[in-house]
Amino acid sequence: MIKSIIIIVLLFISILFIPFPVKVLFQLENYKYILSIYVFNINLNKKNRKGEEISKKRKSRKNLRTLKLVIHMLKNNKHKPTLKLHLDLNYGIEDAALNAICYGLLQTLGSNVYRLAKDIFTIRTYKYNIIQHYNQNLLKLRVSSIIQLSLAQIIYVLIKIKI
Repeated sequence: MIKSIIIIVLLFISILFIPFPVKVLFQLENYKYILSIYVFNINLNKKNRKGEEISKKRKSRKNLRTLKLVIHMLKNNKHKPTLKLHLDLNYGIEDAALNAICYGLLQTLGSNVYRLAKDIFTIRTYKYNIIQHYNQNLLKLRVSSIIQLSLAQIIYVLIKIKI
């Protein structure tokens, strides 16, 4: 009896600290946004009615405060979740000179994204690819990431927020 209780307690503690992967994919193509978490697709192109927008503004302010609190806590946390991030950007502008200027600006954007993600996560893999297409207007963005979280990290953040 005591052995089985000890095994159950050890199994529960090991489940708390073993990280599990959360796969997130964001795609932008032809002004259509797709967000996938595991196998669940979320369509971000839906338009809301005006009555829904007002109530969502109030909720979004509360959610923004909570998000800021979570980000602040993760910045100061020693045990941050790990992140594998892959950004692929295909773009094109008909004007070659403007295309070259945008390429330089987009290259600097990659280092800024890395710096912001480094504050919140421990980054394992970071890849940022830009592909130019000349003489055509094009914008395709694909962000795929794997965030490794453990239940202990989630519980710690929830206790600090007091949800």
